[in-house]
Amino acid sequence: MHDGRQLQLTCEVGLSRLRLSLGTSLSDGGSFAFIVPSSADARSVWAASARVRVLFSGRLTQHSKIASRRPTKVGLLHMRALQALDGALTGASQREIAVALFGDEVVSQEWHADGEFRARIRYLIRRASALMNGDYCSLLHGTS
Repeated sequence: MHDGRQLQLTCEVGLSRLRLSLGTSLSDGGSFAFIVPSSADARSVWAASARVRVLFSGRLTQHSKIASRRPTKVGLLHMRALQALDGALTGASQREIAVALFGDEVVSQEWHADGEFRARIRYLIRRASALMNGDYCSLLHGTS
């Protein structure tokens, strides 16, 4: 989230939640500092800061995971819908969007002028357009 002054980023690192405030002067390769709250368990805070330093350095430890869990079907639907909308807003054809999302081989086998696969792309674009135009509130209430 951008609050008008800086970028606010929240992510999970293992079982810990990490909140970052990135200033506009931050640049690739530039120096930075981070603050961890004091607590009764200083060892866990220090261990968390060590994990963050490893993440920021770009080196993964032997026990690091790339992803902690698979995305849900709904999560994949939203991701593909937003990607399809991005393509449509930049002027890509529905077939070009399908290739970007599912690959050239799948599209060459499944694509037909009035086929189900093309209808799927149209649905993804409509869904993301609706989210963009205010229906995103339904995500907050679990109705989407």
